[in-house]
Amino acid sequence: MIGFSARCFVAFFVAMLCISPLQASAQQNDPGLERVRTLLSTVDTPPSPTMWRAMGPSTLNHLEALYRDATQPGFVRLRAVATASFYPTEGSRRFLLSVAHDAGQGDLFIRQAVISLERAFGQTVTAEIVPFLQSEHDSVREACAAALGRIGSENALAALRARLPRERNEGVRRTIQNALENR
Repeated sequence: MIGFSARCFVAFFVAMLCISPLQASAQQNDPGLERVRTLLSTVDTPPSPTMWRAMGPSTLNHLEALYRDATQPGFVRLRAVATASFYPTEGSRRFLLSVAHDAGQGDLFIRQAVISLERAFGQTVTAEIVPFLQSEHDSVREACAAALGRIGSENALAALRARLPRERNEGVRRTIQNALENR
């Protein structure tokens, strides 16, 4: 007959055999901050959306951390915002909206946040991106107009129709006209 301490050891050993694969799986799904930074820094071929998604939703936390780290190069921070679109979760929605509405935010980051919102959430973010048609930045208005054109809902097209007569930038006007004509 096996003694109590031997049974405890066997139970512990069996438990560790069951838990270890779960821990390894969890660690494999979290690529880690350094890996995400390296992938965002690549010059050659960037990772595909499928590859990003395969790394799991914890990747979004690393993307947000890298964006918020002002010591990171601008292109890494901008790519973090773009990559967030591959994770259509409430967390990425909040993150992208916070980037777009961040006081003093540069136009490239706002523009990318608008594009990423549309890419990740489509028609469900129409009301949230329409206000960017009023941005002081031409590049943001143009990205917003293109995003609303891709969405193509009646609300999106109505916002574009309302903006067209007031738009003074020729590039933005052309984007709005193209969006409306392609519907």
